[in-house]
Formats: sequence, structure tokens, C-alpha cells
Amino acid sequence: MVLNHVGFPEAIVDTLSVSAPNKLNCKTWDSKKASTTKLAECDPDFVKGDCLERSSVLVLVVEDHQPFRQFVCSTLAKRLELHIICEATDGLEAVRKAEELQPDLILFDVGLPALNGIEAARRVRKLSPGSKILFLSQESSADVVQEAFDLGAVGYVAKIHAGVELLAAVDAICQGGRFVSAALAGYVPADLADRQAPERLRPDQVLVPRLEAGD
Repeated sequence: MVLNHVGFPEAIVDTLSVSAPNKLNCKTWDSKKASTTKLAECDPDFVKGDCLERSSVLVLVVEDHQPFRQFVCSTLAKRLELHIICEATDGLEAVRKAEELQPDLILFDVGLPALNGIEAARRVRKLSPGSKILFLSQESSADVVQEAFDLGAVGYVAKIHAGVELLAAVDAICQGGRFVSAALAGYVPADLADRQAPERLRPDQVLVPRLEAGD
């Protein structure tokens, strides 16, 4: 399958707000103890230890665009039960880390270097079958969205709407449901998406970093 990378139209990019610089260390499992308790980068011994409560949701973030990855981390930090145990910047690294760490939830971009997110997720489904997969991408073609759900993903969020949809998607997935962006709902059968985002979004709700064409 050939993935056509979709860039944002200039008019849309210009309307996106730029989030303030994020000082969050995404390897920190407890933001209240950020100064003293830091999660060693992708350390499986730490992850499998007693430092994280059973109610914790261990998350792997796979995104090659650093400002957007930072935005994702700071957004997820708003949920105390979500703990980012590792970040990956290409598809092959994501596959390795997923097999090693067996996270509960993996957030995948589609347009990744080395190995695209669709193929990486397909491999992860075999190597870490317990991991739930949420795509967070600007790829919005019907073929890509359908293939994401066909391979076993439980959610698909359009990056341009991540400011309001990301946490809603994660909440739905953590409760055993599935989620698809309202703008993409027509691309999947109704029974594949338990929840959809509101059809109308207030402009002030969309607080995501600016994305250059090709990111």
C-alpha cells in the first residue's frame, strides 16, 4: 500500500494555535515528583517494577515530529493514570520498544520514517497483542483509515483535531471502547466506532503545534 502524505492547507495551518513550550519530561511517571522521580528512558526493569500502580496505563508515543510529540506528551499528562514509558521516532524503533515494553496503549503516527505506522502497527499486533493502538495522524484517506481499523486499531484521530479529540479518544479506549474523529467517521462502518467527536469544534479548542507540510 502506498501512503500519500497529506499536508495541511495554508488556511488551516494558520488558524492553529501554538502551544506554549512544554517543559514536561515525558519520561516522568508522576508529574508531582518530576524533580526527584524520573522514569529511566525505556527501562523495562523500572516499568515492570512496583513504581507504577496497577491502575496505571503504560503508554508508548510514536511520533517523529518533535513539537507535536511534545504536545501529545503534555496533553496525556493531564490524566494522572497515563504514564508515558517511552517515545519512538520511527516505525522500526516503535516495533522494538513495543515488543520489549509491552505497553497498554500505543499512539502511532502513520507517516513515520524507516517503517510507516500502518506496517509498524501490524507487526506490533503480533509482538505485543495486548497493546491497544490509537492512530494520531494527518493521513486522512479512506483507505488508510479503513486499513488502520482492519489491522486491529481501536482509534483514529486526525491531528488537526487533536486538541479536543485526543483525550476523548484515550478515555474511550481505556474504557474498552473505540474512537474515530468525526471528520473521518464516514470511512469506517458504524459498529467499528463506539464514540465520535463532536461534529463542530470551537476554534479556540484546537490547541496543537503548527505543522509544516511533510511533517
